[in-house]
Amino acid sequence: MTSSNEPPIYRFKPEVECVLTERAGELTVLEAKQQKFTLVGVSPHPDGGQPTYLGEIWSGVNDGQKFWLEPGWYERINEWTEIV
Repeated sequence: MTSSNEPPIYRFKPEVECVLTERAGELTVLEAKQQKFTLVGVSPHPDGGQPTYLGEIWSGVNDGQKFWLEPGWYERINEWTEIV
């Protein structure tokens, strides 16, 4: 459980297959696999430049890997995630 000053930790629901990330300077997809993550800031989405949230994987083999939420995702985040 997180304290009130720490960001919440989310887990992708099974229907989320992948998210957009960058590795070695190239855009690629990262399989979601119900991984845990936190939101770390706002960043322009690389596909169109719309402002969106930047997430960071919280544990496992992809720990620390940042990814972009699709534009509009945050407003409907409970459809794709659950709070851990």
